Amino acid sequence: MPIRRGKPRGMTVTRIVARNSTVRVRVVERRDIFPGLRDGFEPLIVVNRDALRNADPFVIRSEEVWTTQSSARAAKATLDRADILTFSQRSPASFLSSSGLLPITWIFQYLRALAVLIGLVALAGLVFALAARTRRRTASYVLARRMGLHKRAFRRSMAVELTAVLGMGWIVGAGFGLIAVATVYRMLDPDLTDPPSPALAIPVATLVGTLLVTITAVTLGALITQYFADRADPASVMRLE
Repeated sequence: MPIRRGKPRGMTVTRIVARNSTVRVRVVERRDIFPGLRDGFEPLIVVNRDALRNADPFVIRSEEVWTTQSSARAAKATLDRADILTFSQRSPASFLSSSGLLPITWIFQYLRALAVLIGLVALAGLVFALAARTRRRTASYVLARRMGLHKRAFRRSMAVELTAVLGMGWIVGAGFGLIAVATVYRMLDPDLTDPPSPALAIPVATLVGTLLVTITAVTLGALITQYFADRADPASVMRLE
């Protein structure tokens, strides 16, 4: 299976010359990206091991075992029991630590920590804003209760107000973040030789997590505001007003 650009037109048969022997293989598919492909200039051919049984034994070759991260230890133990030496092991973590991608991961980890800090500052600002408006809001709530306003209606109005602020902030922040990443992620590839090129992955878990935090903040803000309004003494509030 030659790994190179383009697709074969139907099933084709290709002859591969390996020193003093010739191997005939059927081309079933071509791919631009495949495990073990070192760069885009040297072709990678993946064949059944039996196809190389009659090949010249002096052909330079390397044998690799591909497995998942969770099965890597078991695969290494199996090779050791069979007295098969392993000269090197490569994992996503080891590749990342020995490539130019590591500084980029540090940058994005810093930006992630900065985003968390900004979120905490925003929540703290929300708390101070609610505290600053508690007195005026409590007086309005007391008067509205005298005119028949129900607690559920007050909670609903608070939830709508907080949703308009925090919800719009979440939408704008997530939207601008995705647009910014989609604009620059192709420029952040430090290795233009080795495939694959950078791929855009939408952080669904992060978006869902921040959305849940936003919903929780809206709910707690509405409940806490009503709690303090209910505990206020109507006579004292009206005298202060």
